[in-house]
Amino acid sequence: MIEALRGHPIFGHVTLTRSERSEIAAVVTELLDGPLDS
Repeated sequence: MIEALRGHPIFGHVTLTRSERSEIAAVVTELLDGPLDS
């Protein structure tokens, strides 16, 4: 799909090479799923 849209004036693309979980994501996970050590 990216190749098909390449060059279109309203299309942009970013490739992420690394991801990182934030402290907020950890808090939300704990609230929704319970403590990780249980």
